[in-house]
Amino acid sequence: GALPVRATALVDDVMLLDDGATVTAIDVRTGGGLWRAQIASDVTQGSALIDGEVVLLPVRDGASAVELAAVAIADGTLLWRTGTPAGTVSLAVVHHHLVASTGDAVVGLG
Repeated sequence: GALPVRATALVDDVMLLDDGATVTAIDVRTGGGLWRAQIASDVTQGSALIDGEVVLLPVRDGASAVELAAVAIADGTLLWRTGTPAGTVSLAVVHHHLVASTGDAVVGLG
């Protein structure tokens, strides 16, 4: 009954693990957990959306809408949080640009 866990990114000595519901950061030198965040895992697939210092995580706003949260990889500090286009069903990086798909449209973010 355990969820499969996959490594989605390694930045310096921090590995991000995704079990489908939570992203967990661990210190690879010690194996200790650094932070964890609940995610809207149905919105992204593949590698984590990172820039080397920050990871972008899709999260729910408490209802069904998806928000994008920027979290510091080193310590899990929430840096900012913003909405995504209504009806967002996926987020991806395409040629260094973040795009959202709503099922009806593809929208460039940022």
